[in-house]
Amino acid sequence: MLRFSYILIIFIDTQFSNFIQAQDSEIKTLYLTSKYQKCISKSEATLQKDSKFLDAYLYQALSYIKLKEIPKYAVEYKASSEKSLRLLKNLKKKDKDSSYQSAHTTEIQFILENARKTIQEYRSKNKIFNLISLYDLLLQVDYNPEEKFEKTKWMLSSDDKKELTEIDTAISQLYKKHCKGAKIDTCLISSFVWLTDYLLKNGLSSKAVETYNKAFEFFGKKNQLKISLVQSFKTKRETSLQLADSIIELIDLAIKVLDAGNDLVELKCSFMDTIIRKSYNPHRYNYNNGVYEYGYYYGKNGVKYDTLIAKLLNIIKRASFHSESFHKQTEIEMDSILINYIELSILNNNDSAQKLYFKMFVDVKSRLQNNSNYAQIISDAVGNKNCTKNFLFRAYAIKYLKANYPKNNNIEKYLNELVLQIINEYNTAICNYETWQKIFFFNDFLQGNLKLKNHEISYSKEFISGLIHQKNYSLAIRIINWERKRYPENKNILELKRQLVIADYNENYLTSNVNDELLAWTGAYKKCIAGRISDTAQILFLKRLNYFRRLAGLPDDCILSDTLNYYCQKAALIMAASDDLSHNPDGSWKCFSMDGQTGASHSNLGLGYHSTSSLSGQIRDDGLFNTSVGHRRWILLPNRRVFGHGSTDNSMSLWTLSTSFIDNQNYSDSLMSAYSIEYVTFPPADYSPMEFNHYRWSFSMTEADFSKAKVEVYYNGKAVNVRIELIKQGYGLNSIVWTSGLTFIQNDKEPKVKVKISNVDHNKNYEYTVTFLRI
Repeated sequence: MLRFSYILIIFIDTQFSNFIQAQDSEIKTLYLTSKYQKCISKSEATLQKDSKFLDAYLYQALSYIKLKEIPKYAVEYKASSEKSLRLLKNLKKKDKDSSYQSAHTTEIQFILENARKTIQEYRSKNKIFNLISLYDLLLQVDYNPEEKFEKTKWMLSSDDKKELTEIDTAISQLYKKHCKGAKIDTCLISSFVWLTDYLLKNGLSSKAVETYNKAFEFFGKKNQLKISLVQSFKTKRETSLQLADSIIELIDLAIKVLDAGNDLVELKCSFMDTIIRKSYNPHRYNYNNGVYEYGYYYGKNGVKYDTLIAKLLNIIKRASFHSESFHKQTEIEMDSILINYIELSILNNNDSAQKLYFKMFVDVKSRLQNNSNYAQIISDAVGNKNCTKNFLFRAYAIKYLKANYPKNNNIEKYLNELVLQIINEYNTAICNYETWQKIFFFNDFLQGNLKLKNHEISYSKEFISGLIHQKNYSLAIRIINWERKRYPENKNILELKRQLVIADYNENYLTSNVNDELLAWTGAYKKCIAGRISDTAQILFLKRLNYFRRLAGLPDDCILSDTLNYYCQKAALIMAASDDLSHNPDGSWKCFSMDGQTGASHSNLGLGYHSTSSLSGQIRDDGLFNTSVGHRRWILLPNRRVFGHGSTDNSMSLWTLSTSFIDNQNYSDSLMSAYSIEYVTFPPADYSPMEFNHYRWSFSMTEADFSKAKVEVYYNGKAVNVRIELIKQGYGLNSIVWTSGLTFIQNDKEPKVKVKISNVDHNKNYEYTVTFLRI
């Protein structure tokens, strides 16, 4: 009896399943025969019996869209986009392994494109509420950072109190998520700035400060936040005293958190000046004296203040005239403050700022001592016990005396004493980068002193050798390149570079290859699953990327962005599945996705190999269509720091273009100028492993004009035939590319090739030598 019951249950279950399948088939038939209303009714009835039949969701959603396109049903089904997205959302929940979605990508893409088309209609008719609601649904089904940002902007476009409440609620929710350790979406940066402006305008300054504090807590030193703040503050330069005080408080907050440079400090000066001019009360301003410390901190971190601090100090001085006690206090403080700023201006090699600060220093001394003899004042300062250990101040004072009072008999005496003190001081100091920087600076600042020059070379040799031994190739090559530029004929520095190139190749190039096993790709072409690659593969890929940049003399602490990796992985899937390459794939390509298209349009692409092998191939840039070595040029763009990488077992995508999808984290201008990069060559100058004697050679410079340039190549003193490729710009740095058939030198022991490039920018000439090493 039990067995019979069990068989009966199976029979009934099978018959029910067959019934539903028949219903499912009928649903699809109704849709395909344009019986859309019946399709919707049948789908709803089917889902009430069993919510797992996915055709009922899909064809019901498609029917809603089709009915809206029929004029007589347009009004009745005007909310079809919203309904279809809700059905698609439910479909995705039920489709646990995404297999159904993979089999119906065309239909799903149609639903998403319809929603985006409707959003455009809402935009044109300014239906903000409908637009935001539809954006909410779309983002739940097909999240896209750009669309999230667009939604936020539309929320900000209205001064409606309801919108303000929604943004304030969203920020509160973000704060709660932040406290729980959740990742915060940076698209709401502008929401913080907008809300703070609103609170300021309505006199709620304490609430505005609280909002900014949350912004800093969420976003830290994000460049987008800095830009938004500066633009916001610039609209408030001339304002009421009450509001100026509040804004200064907010700027103080920003200065503490952001490396904002001149922009925010200059704005602070402007508002402080407003307060002083309108109130004539210097004591209102006492709490702002901390700007000295901010200026000193940021100046030490590379910000060039030019005349900004001088302007600030003049504001202080003007304020002090209205109070005798404040005046005396200011005079005492300004002496030490100005010495600090003279020191900063010297470190930043800013001659105009040096002169301003030094003149102000002399002015202060003149008033205190009632003495107009500048030369004597400066001499007294150099010999002052309080200044004897301040080498920077004394070096500038000596240089100032030499330039303006060359007949002063004490100048050489002061100089010799200072040089001996510097050498003695740094002879006993620990061998490190900070000490090397100081020696390098003083030798550069006090040009022509033979003792300092010899001391710098000796110290550099010892320091570089230690760095190579410690495998700190990044810092070692940076110092070598600086010293090579300074002393190009010094054989000791050149030999150290040879040692470094050999050690770095063995340590970081040979050990960074990624094979199929290490790649560990988890995707699948047939199911259009992009998958992911192993963390080990990404680490090794980044290791090789930084190696190539370091070899070329570029900043080499680049990073991979998780966001950009995602887009690149999608792009790599499209290329491999379609067995073709395009920066603009469309819906006709296998495994197409909008995210993959985004990745492809911003990336170097490779097919036939993956990850590090593909990266090496892009540096080589052989092939009929790579005459401009565009892949190489994007990889070796000096200020590029953030990349993205995705690979399958037969393709690779390397994000090298815009970072509009993430905050700008590329190298700053101040850091780039510190590298003193004038040109980038590949193969690189001085030494290169033989493996990188590629068919195409390149020479690159920022905004250089190569239209009239000429390339000469010599091997063993004899000219080699050169063919210059058609010059194409728009890929990284402007470049000239040539071939010279030097592959035959592979058999030589350590071949040395000299390159001469003339008429760059019509009148500039360059020359360098590449020695290839057999490693």
